[in-house]
Amino acid sequence: MTMATVAKRVHVRILLCLAILAGCSASPAPRLELDPSVAPDFAELANETFDQFVTAFPAHEDCIDTVVLAAAPVLDDRAADDLVEATMTVRVPGSADRLREAMVHELAHHLEARCSEHEVLRPAFMDAAGFPANSPWFQGATWEQTPSEVFAEATVEYVLGGRVGRQHLTTIPTEAIAAVASWAGTE
Repeated sequence: MTMATVAKRVHVRILLCLAILAGCSASPAPRLELDPSVAPDFAELANETFDQFVTAFPAHEDCIDTVVLAAAPVLDDRAADDLVEATMTVRVPGSADRLREAMVHELAHHLEARCSEHEVLRPAFMDAAGFPANSPWFQGATWEQTPSEVFAEATVEYVLGGRVGRQHLTTIPTEAIAAVASWAGTE
């Protein structure tokens, strides 16, 4: 066996090992699991919305992982999340726009809880949204005064291109939406 042949085989083995290691360390692809409570029409809308959300965050896709969606006819709010179980529950029935907005809002909370890089966004986002630098991220007298909630609403506007189902909400500063877009990796 020539030295060139040995070198080639070693090179191939190294590449194979690297490929195996890359496959082992890669994060699982983002996935939406549907609870049996999700009707087929909502399932179609939910899958489209989830795909749109994932596509909107190319720089942080590895933070999204698996999210479970459940539907409930009675819920105190339009949606709720269990960040420990990575489960969001959306109140149905509802218009398609409201269901999309509720999902994206809860997915934003999922992203902020699962993505360590989210800490980097917070100071710039709070400045862009008009919050004092020392504002607690998860606290405020109302949702409009809670940076985490404003982040979720800015994410709705960024991912869906505006709000249709919840037009009555306070206007989110365009600078805050731009901060989300920049952090998402699309700008």
